Amino acid sequence: MSESLTRVYNPSPGWYRGDFHAHTTCSDGSLTPLDVSRLGEESGLDFLAITDHNDISAFDELDPAHERMVLPGVEVTLRDGHFNVFGFSGNSVEARKILRGIVDAPPEMKHSLTREHAELEALMERIARAGYFVSLNHPLLKPWDWRDPLADVSWFDGIELVNDPTYGDNYRINPATCRLWSAWLNAGYRCTGLGGSDFHSAHPSDNPSRIARLNLPLTYVYAEELSCLAILEGLRRGKVYISLGPQVELTAQVDGQAYGMGDDLGTIRSPGRLRARVQGCTRKAQLILVRNGHALASQEVTGGAAELEIELPTFDAPIQAWYRVDVLHAAHEVLAVSNPIFMGPRRHPPPSAYGSFAGKY
Repeated sequence: MSESLTRVYNPSPGWYRGDFHAHTTCSDGSLTPLDVSRLGEESGLDFLAITDHNDISAFDELDPAHERMVLPGVEVTLRDGHFNVFGFSGNSVEARKILRGIVDAPPEMKHSLTREHAELEALMERIARAGYFVSLNHPLLKPWDWRDPLADVSWFDGIELVNDPTYGDNYRINPATCRLWSAWLNAGYRCTGLGGSDFHSAHPSDNPSRIARLNLPLTYVYAEELSCLAILEGLRRGKVYISLGPQVELTAQVDGQAYGMGDDLGTIRSPGRLRARVQGCTRKAQLILVRNGHALASQEVTGGAAELEIELPTFDAPIQAWYRVDVLHAAHEVLAVSNPIFMGPRRHPPPSAYGSFAGKY
């Protein structure tokens, strides 16, 4: 196992905040890999993922003595959509073999790669066998939306729910992506929701007056330590929430046992309580407890904080359910969203094509 994945930057368990989507001069970013890493440190990030388009050479340019954690990643950039891949150790022979046809593409094709569906299936099989984590990026943001209707939803371990909120229509697209995610969860796909700034430059070319930030949104991951492996494990377990500022909690108590985001309560036969909380919210907002994609209860945020608590229902027959926290601005902008707590029997869905979810968001 490469030291870049196992190196421990902080041995303590806790919520670590980072950004899962950033670009450097190795693709179409304006800053070098080292400068992006330093900017992440200045922005207060505990970790940063560099995800250049079809390129993993950035990790050769980082200073090994630099103390800020960088999670190696790549944004596989195809004509029909984009997704991030995490879990490899850097610009290694193994990674280049698994990602062949992508990271070895000619420079003039880096942003216009096309793949027949069979070729894409073969790539996803190699990635899955390697145990890498795949996160679908900005699936509804045109013209970079996901457009392969045959793609198997189970390919994606994660989905980017909140992409740079300062960009274009993302105030509208991000809530729609959360609705798409809800449809996946209802179908039984336990896909982790995460965020990414999609950082290219502090003053992007689409609008030089727009200020893009590496820490907008923040993705909080609960990990047993700060290391690449621990952050990836937190992602896989759904110990994650996304935020434009507020801190959120989602906890359950059943039979004296405490549960949190990503946990599965199973079928409960005795009374339990579910608690949602937000604090540090500086904008007018509603705290919403969501069950199976629908608002179950809501509370206006006052003084930056709000709290909801409900009794968890018990059923004679097992019922599948999931609960999450949304914090929405009055205009329905996503300010924060948690990953769910699950209960009831786990559903193992048959393979489903991405196109089968069209119109469900």
